[in-house]
Amino acid sequence: MGEGIALPGDATKTERFKIALSAVLDPRDWVAQRKFESLPIASATDKRHICIGAFAVGEKFCGFYGRVNTAPKIDGRAQDIPVLVETPD
Repeated sequence: MGEGIALPGDATKTERFKIALSAVLDPRDWVAQRKFESLPIASATDKRHICIGAFAVGEKFCGFYGRVNTAPKIDGRAQDIPVLVETPD
C-alpha cells in the first residue's frame, strides 16, 4: 500500500528510524528501490500519478493492480483503479 517508505524529505526522522530498524530486524520483508521521477497524467480535474503492479501467488503471476494519487508517492491515500488488459484474438 506504500506505507513504510522512507523517502528523504517525506518521512520524519522517527518514521525513517522505525523503517530502518524494521529492515534490519526483518530483512526478508524489505526491498531497496532506486527513486525515480513519476510523470503525472492529466485527468479532467487535475494531474495524477499512476502505479501499475503485478500480483503473484507463490512464484506464479496472477494479475495486475493499479493505484492513483495526486502526489508522486503511492501510499494509503491513493485510490485503487481497474487495470484492463486486452488479449490478442
